[in-house]
Amino acid sequence: MPKVSVIVPSYNHAKYLKERIDSILNQTFQDFELILLDDCSKDNSAEILLSYKNNKKVSNVIINEKNSGSTFKQWQKGISIAKGSYVWIAESDDYADVSFLEKLVDILEKNHNVGLAYCQSYKVDEVGNVFGDMLCHTQNLDAIRWQKDYFNNGKDEILNYLIYINTIPNASAILFRKSLINTIPNFIINMRLVGDLYFYCYVLMRSDVAFLAQKLNYFRFHYNSVRKTSKHEQTIREHAVGYSYLNKKFHFSKTIKYKIIDQFVGFELYVQFVNSTFVKKINLWFMILFKARMFFVYLNKMMLINMKNKIFNFS
Repeated sequence: MPKVSVIVPSYNHAKYLKERIDSILNQTFQDFELILLDDCSKDNSAEILLSYKNNKKVSNVIINEKNSGSTFKQWQKGISIAKGSYVWIAESDDYADVSFLEKLVDILEKNHNVGLAYCQSYKVDEVGNVFGDMLCHTQNLDAIRWQKDYFNNGKDEILNYLIYINTIPNASAILFRKSLINTIPNFIINMRLVGDLYFYCYVLMRSDVAFLAQKLNYFRFHYNSVRKTSKHEQTIREHAVGYSYLNKKFHFSKTIKYKIIDQFVGFELYVQFVNSTFVKKINLWFMILFKARMFFVYLNKMMLINMKNKIFNFS
């Protein structure tokens, strides 16, 4: 059996597939199988994937005849047929340093309490130019923490970091133990935008986390990415489902609930969030305080708009 199962869930990324797959096949750590999945792409992704079917590392090439409608259904399909002890979900438009598996497998092999290991990522544009790294993503949460390697208790990682921002911004940067998540919960599979965050939380409720500050992953940014073009309301609805799940597991304190609201809710989303499952299940006092809080958020927003208009002469 291979030590690692590498899953490439592809959709309309034909122009990146060769770079993606070659960065896997050229890894210095070679004890892996490669599972290639296509979710009924409209470009020639399927043709490219099928060209690799005779490679000795490729164990499966599965082309959907109908789009599944969910990235996470594809993740589940790959995990269900994976034979390795560890799983790497290598997104089809990203690519990796040749030592990615060698470094992260070593962490999991030496630390049996760690269920998820991940590394720092470079940011890459659509044409392959590196334009920074993902340290900027966590800067406001903690400017120092992600500059060096660390280990942490999984539940602590959730309660102090992940519930405020997805500190693991790219799935391609992680390696996890398959034994921890043979089946992805349905509430995650039904998400379109933030299911990766709750996938990480699900794993870390059962294990610890390790971070490698070395940049071994190249995270592709697209100007028309699903996260940028989708409505904020959908993101909030999905977070409401996710936080309801986590609240049942952790029984969030009042302080944490306030921080969650400050992090994710703006005045324009007030109605959607108040009507969500997460908020409805919170005590009446919290509902009243929430409404008062959002009034002050509204006032603050108006002040910022007025300030912007004065400084930049916007009408």
